[in-house]
Amino acid sequence: NNFYQYSPDTGTCCLSFPNLAPTPPDWLVNISTSTGTARYDITGQISTVWQFLDVHTYYADVSTGLPVGERGIADPNGVWSTDLLWYSVNTQTFNGDVFALAEQCSKPCLDNTGRDIMLNRLKTH
Repeated sequence: NNFYQYSPDTGTCCLSFPNLAPTPPDWLVNISTSTGTARYDITGQISTVWQFLDVHTYYADVSTGLPVGERGIADPNGVWSTDLLWYSVNTQTFNGDVFALAEQCSKPCLDNTGRDIMLNRLKTH
């Protein structure tokens, strides 16, 4: 239940959020509005579409409910956006070693500016 920051470029790994509770399955219900269905343009999947926090659009496969993608408008003029894609999501159990972390990852991050911004954002919503 911890959240870590990891950079393969610098080899940095540290603990950002200790004891972070898992995301509940109905996380979208209280922070978003369903806007119907649409074809997600990158994968072509027919998806349910959810708008949240004024700048994010979440897509879930209409048949399975599994995540397809999330689009956030990063440009204040709305010209370009960022996408987070789940190309292959399944519900099979992972090998336990897949989550093994190096020992240095348990040390708190020295600069938690991102963490403080995120915590403040969560408190206001």
